[in-house]
Amino acid sequence: MQSKTPEDFQRQENLAIIREILKAGYVSFHCEEFTITEKEEGYTQVECVINMSSGETKTVTGSGKGAVDALFNSLIETYSPSNKSLEDIVVQEFHIFVDRADLRDRHRKGCIGADAMVNTCLIINNGIGPIVPFRSESRSAIRAMLDVVLSAIEFYINSETAVQNLKEYIRDANRRN
Repeated sequence: MQSKTPEDFQRQENLAIIREILKAGYVSFHCEEFTITEKEEGYTQVECVINMSSGETKTVTGSGKGAVDALFNSLIETYSPSNKSLEDIVVQEFHIFVDRADLRDRHRKGCIGADAMVNTCLIINNGIGPIVPFRSESRSAIRAMLDVVLSAIEFYINSETAVQNLKEYIRDANRRN
């Protein structure tokens, strides 16, 4: 895995606070099924069946210039009407790395193929603060990409909900003096 940056540590601290505020109301996403269709015209269509921690299942579809762009855009389109903070975030960078040490180790053990760990890093710019990196690793490049995009959207949805809850807690405390 790539070295963590100060922004990674800051996001982890923020995430701990968000989880503490939201408790059982924290929303998490898990992709149950993912379909990618590469079109000859130069764009990619995706369909992602998402299981949410609330028990709800939602199918998100969209298109873009590659799977990351298509999935990110479709999630933004789906969730931004109820989560306004999503309207301001953009992908600044996306990186995918093969863990070369893991690949060498697997080859030494006689494994063939390209099933080494893959690390992904999605860097989000929210337009008002420092960039926010999200990371994931898996033996599947597609799974690592899915997890990193879903974790970014999940983070912003939960962040906005936590801020709204805090504002309500403050209003309630002020009413009670």
